[in-house]
Amino acid sequence: MDSSNSKPIQRIGFLILFMVTFFCSKYMLPAYELLFYLSFEYLNSNPKYLKISFYKVYNWLFLAFVTLIVLVRLNLYDFSAAVDYHINTVEHLSFAFAICLTLSVYMQLFDIAPNRKLLKFIIVFIIFNGLGFFNEFFENIFQQRPFFSIEGNDIKDLIVNLIGSSSFIIISMINAKDKKKFD
Repeated sequence: MDSSNSKPIQRIGFLILFMVTFFCSKYMLPAYELLFYLSFEYLNSNPKYLKISFYKVYNWLFLAFVTLIVLVRLNLYDFSAAVDYHINTVEHLSFAFAICLTLSVYMQLFDIAPNRKLLKFIIVFIIFNGLGFFNEFFENIFQQRPFFSIEGNDIKDLIVNLIGSSSFIIISMINAKDKKKFD
C-alpha cells in the first residue's frame, strides 16, 4: 500500500483509538496515544525517516502497538486471572519491541553512535528499561497507589521488559548488515 494512502488511514486509526479511550474513561491511555501520534507525525515529516526502507511497516507497527494497548486496557472480556496475566505479559513484550524500535529509529535519525552498533544497542537497552521502570511508577498515579510502590505484578512487568528489550537487541544484532562491526 502506498504511503500516501496509508497515512490518512493511520491518522484516523489514532483518532478512533483516542476517542474510544476518552469515552471509556481510560484517562491514562490518551497520554500514550498522544506521544505515539506526535512521534508518528514527526517521523513522517522527517525526510531521513522516509528514506528508511521499512518506514511504512514501522508506521503500521506503531499503530498496531497502540491498538493492542487500548484493547488490552479496555478489558472488554472477563478473562480468568491466569489469562489476564499472560495477556499483560504479551503487552509488555510488545511494549519492549515498540519502544526499542522507536528509540532505534530516533537514534538513526539523529546519528547517535552511527558507527558503533553495540553502543547504540546498549543505549537503547538502558533508555528503554529506564522508561519501563518510570512507567511502572507513572501507572501508580492512575491506579491510586503510592507513586514509588512496586508490587508483584510490577516486578513481573519489569522482568518481561528486560526479556523483551534483550530479545530486541539480540534480533537487531543478528539482523545488522555488518555483523562484524560490534565494537
